[in-house]
Amino acid sequence: MHGCIAFSAGAGKPLRKTLGKIEKRRIRAECWVSFLGYFSLDKQRKVSRLPVREPALKSIRRDSDTIKPNSNKRTLLLTMQIWIDADACPKAIKDILFRAAERCQLTTTLVANQSLPLPPSRYIRMLRVGGGFDVADNEIVQRMSAGDLVVTGDIPLAAQVIAKGGHVIDTRGEAYSRDNIGERLAMRDFMDGLRSSGVDTGGPAALSSRDVQNFANQLDRFLARHAGLS
Repeated sequence: MHGCIAFSAGAGKPLRKTLGKIEKRRIRAECWVSFLGYFSLDKQRKVSRLPVREPALKSIRRDSDTIKPNSNKRTLLLTMQIWIDADACPKAIKDILFRAAERCQLTTTLVANQSLPLPPSRYIRMLRVGGGFDVADNEIVQRMSAGDLVVTGDIPLAAQVIAKGGHVIDTRGEAYSRDNIGERLAMRDFMDGLRSSGVDTGGPAALSSRDVQNFANQLDRFLARHAGLS
């Protein structure tokens, strides 16, 4: 009887050990399954988020690329003005400038010592000044800002405008700049000297259709280069 009890007790120990090992393995297996399941789910979440984020970033870059040039262009249009030395400006040249003012929405001011006819436009205005030598020229120089365009055939006025940071196109389509204004001033002074000494230098040639076309082309190039429009 005692031998049987001893035998049963001895046989139970290996059985309990075996069951314990099986239970531990089962628990480990469940832990691994849970861990792998969580890792797989987290990976899927990360992968699923990538396609959503990237298009959003690309769309933001496209929007900024579109907005910046337009906003800069609009700023130029709002700030740049055209000033016309109108007393001596031919009608054909004024008509070209009127059309450009409407097309590009640029404030354009005629400065003269007499009233001049203007087309109905919110962008075109008249500034009448008193009579006198260089009154209109001085008014233009005082009112203009750097970057503005002045249309004049007066070389000394052109020199003052350029010194202030403005741009100049004469009524025959020549653009004046720091590179050529000194030469034009020297030639003007030379011709004045000849006339003062009694030499008949003759007057300027009449404005031709080619001169008008040259002015129109030069104005288009200027607007395309400085305002982004033509």
